[in-house]
Amino acid sequence: MFNRKLFFFCLLFLSFIEANYVAEIKVTCAAEGIGDQDDMCIWLHPEDPALSTIISSDKNVSKLFVYNMEGEELFSYSTQYKPGNIDITYNFPTSNYGLIDLIGINERSASNPHFIFYRVS
Repeated sequence: MFNRKLFFFCLLFLSFIEANYVAEIKVTCAAEGIGDQDDMCIWLHPEDPALSTIISSDKNVSKLFVYNMEGEELFSYSTQYKPGNIDITYNFPTSNYGLIDLIGINERSASNPHFIFYRVS
Protein backbone atom coordinates (compact mmCIF):
# COMPACT_ATOMS: atom_id res chain seq x y z
CA MET A 1 0.00 0.00 0.00
CA PHE A 2 1.27 3.46 -0.91
CA ASN A 3 2.14 5.57 2.13
CA ARG A 4 1.67 9.19 1.05
CA LYS A 5 3.05 10.69 4.29
CA LEU A 6 6.25 8.63 4.08
CA PHE A 7 6.69 9.54 0.40
CA PHE A 8 6.42 13.29 1.07
CA PHE A 9 8.68 13.03 4.13
CA CYS A 10 11.34 11.34 1.95
CA LEU A 11 11.01 14.04 -0.69
CA LEU A 12 11.35 16.75 1.95
CA PHE A 13 14.37 15.01 3.48
CA LEU A 14 16.08 14.56 0.11
CA SER A 15 15.59 18.23 -0.73
CA PHE A 16 17.81 19.17 2.25
CA ILE A 17 20.70 16.84 1.41
CA GLU A 18 23.70 18.59 -0.09
CA ALA A 19 26.17 16.82 -2.36
CA ASN A 20 29.60 16.57 -0.74
CA TYR A 21 31.36 15.62 -3.93
CA VAL A 22 30.54 17.16 -7.26
CA ALA A 23 32.75 16.32 -10.19
CA GLU A 24 32.39 16.48 -13.91
CA ILE A 25 33.72 13.19 -15.19
CA LYS A 26 34.74 12.88 -18.82
CA VAL A 27 37.12 9.96 -18.70
CA THR A 28 38.17 7.10 -20.91
CA CYS A 29 39.80 4.32 -18.90
CA ALA A 30 41.83 2.37 -21.41
CA ALA A 31 44.83 0.53 -20.04
CA GLU A 32 47.02 -1.68 -22.18
CA GLY A 33 45.85 -5.27 -22.27
CA ILE A 34 42.21 -4.64 -21.43
CA GLY A 35 39.53 -6.98 -22.67
CA ASP A 36 36.12 -6.25 -21.16
CA GLN A 37 35.95 -3.63 -18.43
CA ASP A 38 32.24 -3.48 -17.81
CA ASP A 39 31.96 -3.18 -14.04
CA MET A 40 33.46 -0.45 -11.89
CA CYS A 41 33.13 1.65 -8.78
CA ILE A 42 34.53 4.99 -7.69
CA TRP A 43 36.31 5.27 -4.36
CA LEU A 44 35.81 8.78 -2.99
CA HIS A 45 38.80 10.16 -1.10
CA PRO A 46 37.57 11.42 2.30
CA GLU A 47 39.45 14.74 2.16
CA ASP A 48 40.38 15.50 -1.46
CA PRO A 49 37.99 14.41 -4.24
CA ALA A 50 40.79 14.85 -6.81
CA LEU A 51 42.57 11.87 -5.18
CA SER A 52 39.55 9.60 -5.71
CA THR A 53 40.03 6.54 -7.92
CA ILE A 54 38.07 4.48 -10.43
CA ILE A 55 38.36 0.73 -9.85
CA SER A 56 37.37 -1.58 -12.69
CA SER A 57 37.25 -5.34 -13.14
CA ASP A 58 38.05 -7.05 -16.44
CA LYS A 59 36.90 -10.65 -16.71
CA ASN A 60 38.51 -11.30 -20.10
CA VAL A 61 42.05 -10.72 -18.81
CA SER A 62 41.39 -11.63 -15.12
CA LYS A 63 42.55 -8.28 -13.74
CA LEU A 64 41.50 -5.33 -11.64
CA PHE A 65 42.50 -1.86 -12.83
CA VAL A 66 42.80 1.30 -10.75
CA TYR A 67 42.64 4.68 -12.49
CA ASN A 68 42.92 8.25 -11.30
CA MET A 69 40.07 10.65 -12.03
CA GLU A 70 41.73 11.62 -15.30
CA GLY A 71 41.51 8.02 -16.55
CA GLU A 72 45.24 7.25 -16.23
CA GLU A 73 46.10 3.76 -15.03
CA LEU A 74 47.68 3.73 -11.57
CA PHE A 75 47.79 -0.02 -10.86
CA SER A 76 46.58 -3.35 -12.15
CA TYR A 77 46.19 -6.57 -10.20
CA SER A 78 45.91 -10.06 -11.65
CA THR A 79 43.19 -12.32 -10.27
CA GLN A 80 43.13 -16.11 -10.31
CA TYR A 81 39.67 -16.34 -11.87
CA LYS A 82 37.40 -13.99 -13.79
CA PRO A 83 36.47 -11.00 -11.62
CA GLY A 84 32.80 -10.08 -11.69
CA ASN A 85 30.85 -7.48 -9.78
CA ILE A 86 32.75 -4.94 -7.72
CA ASP A 87 31.62 -2.77 -4.84
CA ILE A 88 32.99 -0.62 -2.04
CA THR A 89 32.16 -0.11 1.60
CA TYR A 90 33.50 2.75 3.69
CA ASN A 91 34.60 2.70 7.34
CA PHE A 92 34.58 -1.07 7.74
CA PRO A 93 35.64 -1.90 11.33
CA THR A 94 38.67 -4.16 11.82
CA SER A 95 40.61 -5.10 14.93
CA ASN A 96 44.08 -4.61 13.36
CA TYR A 97 43.62 -1.50 11.21
CA GLY A 98 40.65 0.33 12.74
CA LEU A 99 38.16 1.68 10.20
CA ILE A 100 39.09 0.94 6.59
CA ASP A 101 37.57 1.34 3.15
CA LEU A 102 37.08 -2.04 1.54
CA ILE A 103 36.74 -3.09 -2.11
CA GLY A 104 34.98 -6.41 -2.69
CA ILE A 105 34.73 -8.44 -5.90
CA ASN A 106 33.38 -11.84 -6.74
CA GLU A 107 35.58 -14.20 -8.73
CA ARG A 108 33.77 -16.44 -11.19
CA SER A 109 34.82 -20.04 -11.14
CA ALA A 110 32.61 -23.08 -11.75
CA SER A 111 34.53 -25.11 -9.17
CA ASN A 112 35.49 -22.43 -6.64
CA PRO A 113 33.38 -19.22 -6.70
CA HIS A 114 34.41 -16.83 -3.95
CA PHE A 115 34.87 -13.21 -2.89
CA ILE A 116 38.10 -11.21 -2.66
CA PHE A 117 38.51 -8.07 -0.59
CA TYR A 118 41.13 -5.33 -0.87
CA ARG A 119 41.85 -2.59 1.65
CA VAL A 120 42.08 0.87 0.12
CA SER A 121 45.28 2.56 1.30
